[in-house]
Amino acid sequence: MAQGLLTATLPTKIGGDLDFLARSMTFEFLKPVYSGDSLTCTGVIDSALPEAGKTRMAFSFQILNQRQETVLRGSSSGVVMKGGGPRELGHINGAGGPDSC
Repeated sequence: MAQGLLTATLPTKIGGDLDFLARSMTFEFLKPVYSGDSLTCTGVIDSALPEAGKTRMAFSFQILNQRQETVLRGSSSGVVMKGGGPRELGHINGAGGPDSC
């Protein structure tokens, strides 16, 4: 059986690609994941609100196994800084249409 936080790394990939600075993250672990399972992560941007120097974002995600069973679902909210994220800022303030995670 895989440790739950290993499975939870999948939705954090899209956040890293966007240079998303998470303020909150919620994970609901629904079923165990085993070695050899094939997982698919789908994320949806639920809101994107531009502000001076940043965009506030919220997204939700789910991870399905090869039997199309939801093994994990969750959500996150935070910001994407205008002109770059944590790599350009040199620090990280938080944990770091449908799209694959």
